[in-house]
Amino acid sequence: MKAIPFDLFAPPRSRSAPGAAADNPLSVGDLALRAREVVESHLRPIWVRGEIVDFKRHRNGHWYFCLRDRLAQIRCVVWSGDQHRMPAPPDDGMQVVVFGHMTVYTARADLQLKVTRIDAEGDGLWRKAMELTLAKLRREGLLDESRARAAAEAALKDAQPMSDNAYKVVIAKVIVRRAIMHAAGLEAA
Repeated sequence: MKAIPFDLFAPPRSRSAPGAAADNPLSVGDLALRAREVVESHLRPIWVRGEIVDFKRHRNGHWYFCLRDRLAQIRCVVWSGDQHRMPAPPDDGMQVVVFGHMTVYTARADLQLKVTRIDAEGDGLWRKAMELTLAKLRREGLLDESRARAAAEAALKDAQPMSDNAYKVVIAKVIVRRAIMHAAGLEAA
């Protein structure tokens, strides 16, 4: 017995392309996928300037925020794997320049920018990274003046029998440490 090549009870198929006629519509998911294909294939990675708003750090490690100016705003995402390129998470209201590429988040058909780099206008992110580091060191007691003096004295004592070049390296490290202490306001220069 020969197999029937088509279903006799199925509704007739349209000869038009999907979505081109009422009898052959696209699903919402298919439309979102097509939109993503168009956006990702026609837009190159770009630099965008704007202000960070609605910054959220998700429990999965990703960062979500909007980037806006006076005319528009765009949703942005920074995947947790891309955050190692950034000195610190940005703050709401921070003026930044970001690098990324446009995509469509298909679950909501939202246009979004996948950010792979963030540079703050001025020294914002680097200053924030330094402040976070100093705060952590203070909490751990590593910037106590008594510890710094003891460490410097021990370094000098250990460095005296070393060769001249090694001694200079240790002295340079002590000078850098004192500069950090001075910047943190823990010691007079």
